[in-house]
Amino acid sequence: MIFKIINTLKVAFNCFWETHFKTHLILLEIEPTNFCNVNCVACPNDQLKRKKGYMDLDLFKKIVDETAPYTLEYALDMMGEPTLHKDLIAMIKHVKLKGGKVALYTNLNFEDLDLSEQLVDIKTDRLIVNILETDTIPYQKTIRNGNFDIVLNNLHKIKKIIFC
Repeated sequence: MIFKIINTLKVAFNCFWETHFKTHLILLEIEPTNFCNVNCVACPNDQLKRKKGYMDLDLFKKIVDETAPYTLEYALDMMGEPTLHKDLIAMIKHVKLKGGKVALYTNLNFEDLDLSEQLVDIKTDRLIVNILETDTIPYQKTIRNGNFDIVLNNLHKIKKIIFC
């Protein structure tokens, strides 16, 4: 933990006092997959030239193991939907085991009845839900292949788990 504190202070000094301390990442964004279950009108995912796939769990663990002494938070996001990765829960557990925090960016468009509960149970630190619209009809136009009712059900389920 001391290395994380020192690294964070160095980053702050570099930002505010224009020093030039050598630092490590305090936030690391990792893309568990570039597959997505929806097609948002503003997202370039369908134009990706690179191959679609899923990050290997061992590679993920290696990245976390090497960066854990300095990195405060791991953001699971980017061009895909992390909840599609079969090893997502194992990934989050590994980050937590190594003392890191997890920010999960998701569209919450999944019907896995246990996933919402698991995300709360393993103490995902931040859950950032990309909704873009707050009503069914505009949502369906903006998030093609998305289901607003599923998103709301998942939000209600998470709220119920946390506050009951």
